[in-house]
Amino acid sequence: TKIGVPFEVWGTTAKIELTEVFEENEVGREFVYTRKSNAVLYGEINSSLTVGILNARAKTISISYNDNEPNRAFAIVESIDSLYLLQSLDSKRKAQEQTISFINNQLDSAARKLEFQEHLLESFIQRTKTIDPTGQFEKVISEIELLNQEKITLQAKLEAVKLLVDKIENNDSLELRIPLHEEMAGQSIQNAVLEINKLLSELRTTQSSVKKNTAAYQRAAMKVKQAQFALKEDLINLSKSLLNQQKEVQKQIVLMESDFFNLPSKNTSLKRIQRNYDLYEKYYLMLIEKRVEFGISKAGTVAEFILLNPPARASLPFSPNTSVIYSFGFVFGFILSFVLLFVQYILSNAILTQKELENGVLAGVLGSLPKYKKEKLKNSRLVVDNNPKSAISEALRSIRTNLEFVHSSKKQRISVTSTISGEGKTFVAINLGGILAASGKKVVLIDMDMRKPKVHLGFDIGNEVGMSTILIGKSKLKDCVHKTTTPNLDVITSGPTPPNPSELILRDSFDETIHELEKDYDVILIDSPPVGLVTDGILIMKKMDIPIYVVRSGYSKRGVIKNINKLFRVSQFNKLSVVLNAVGSEGRNEYGYGYGYGYYEED
Repeated sequence: TKIGVPFEVWGTTAKIELTEVFEENEVGREFVYTRKSNAVLYGEINSSLTVGILNARAKTISISYNDNEPNRAFAIVESIDSLYLLQSLDSKRKAQEQTISFINNQLDSAARKLEFQEHLLESFIQRTKTIDPTGQFEKVISEIELLNQEKITLQAKLEAVKLLVDKIENNDSLELRIPLHEEMAGQSIQNAVLEINKLLSELRTTQSSVKKNTAAYQRAAMKVKQAQFALKEDLINLSKSLLNQQKEVQKQIVLMESDFFNLPSKNTSLKRIQRNYDLYEKYYLMLIEKRVEFGISKAGTVAEFILLNPPARASLPFSPNTSVIYSFGFVFGFILSFVLLFVQYILSNAILTQKELENGVLAGVLGSLPKYKKEKLKNSRLVVDNNPKSAISEALRSIRTNLEFVHSSKKQRISVTSTISGEGKTFVAINLGGILAASGKKVVLIDMDMRKPKVHLGFDIGNEVGMSTILIGKSKLKDCVHKTTTPNLDVITSGPTPPNPSELILRDSFDETIHELEKDYDVILIDSPPVGLVTDGILIMKKMDIPIYVVRSGYSKRGVIKNINKLFRVSQFNKLSVVLNAVGSEGRNEYGYGYGYGYYEED
């Protein structure tokens, strides 16, 4: 395209102009311009736009926009002022136009009824040759006049309610103001109308940034439908109430007119015609007056806000202050580097990387799990079902694959233990069970940490019965198996804490339970106690095909390597495998879930 010549692109007109920084040697080069989507532009504008209250009593606000281009920032702020002004004026004009339209409809109806009453009066005078017969029961006439006026008012209210219901069914904006009958709706219906208008505005804003099939748009549309349905129900109930009132007024009119008809026929007929004529005439004149008032108001419509100070371009950038940043960064970086090196030199005694673990242990390393930081977990929970493509899920799939090389039998017995509390063995056991179940294997997760059980908390199930009651013969196995929301994954909790967990594991009932479970499950996964403090874990490991030892990065001390090698070499756990948990964390407080075995720490 040529410099300075307008051209059409993306449905708008654009023009390229040279700035003072453009060099002549760049003429002829190819430049690429990328247009961002509306959603991206809205996000960038919202993140850089600041609206603050200057004075709450004076109802003044300030609008500022941060950008690396002062002209663009100035244009955006200026556009916001202009668009808000136009939208405010347009909204007020639409409301006034709808009100005037309603008044015009009422005027047509009132004019036809007034004309009919005029014909009746003229016909009566011509027929009876009577212009002003004297009445004798002015009190009765006055009461009947009031009832007829109330009847007309109720009819007008019914028409207004019907018009509002039609607008709801047509999904129109409910900006109609009902003159003369605003008291009919009540505060609840008025608030509902305002809420629907707000939701419709939000729906249009959402539609401009997202597609209709997105969850955000569907939620916004659903809110509008729910609010419209509730308001429609209220209006229907109000309409029924108005109809009942109208029927009751009509009954009173009939009763009073039955007495009134006993008056001389000529006088009664004329009074009745004259009464109706006067009522319609007053109503007609009142509507004309209202139409004039709203027409004058529409002609003088102004915005509800004024611009105190126009937007101004910044002459100098307020951020960043490069000299201060460079100076502070240099000093801070030097001090921080020195402090970190010193602290690492003094305190470093923890295992950090998988390579460090592989170089030290004799057992095989199945893999490592990254630190789970998506949310703070009060207890260990199953997270791989909610995040199937996360890093931690992929790491567990790698571990699942490596387990086949350790023990390739169709039936597998796996135990998960650690040295001390806080290393994440329960977290690993729960999520490893979820990954194994996702591969199609039937998995049962058993909580054998009877001193401080945690598995039942991770699945939000009860712990009244479990392995402790099974091993003493108090409960049947089938009564203690809990189904989970994950297909192929069942859980057996530890049950009430026994006084002798080690003795229960040595019982024949433990082996019988394991054999019974092997009939129905491909994998038996046991969350066993830490082996660094109690012997229960070692007793369980002897009965397993694959004992897994969990080490936590940045938390487990290097002395854990000696414990693992001792189990591998002395205790002859040839298939002992190691998993490095929470890789990248440097302290217990930074771990993605916070929990601990209080009784181990006390011991």
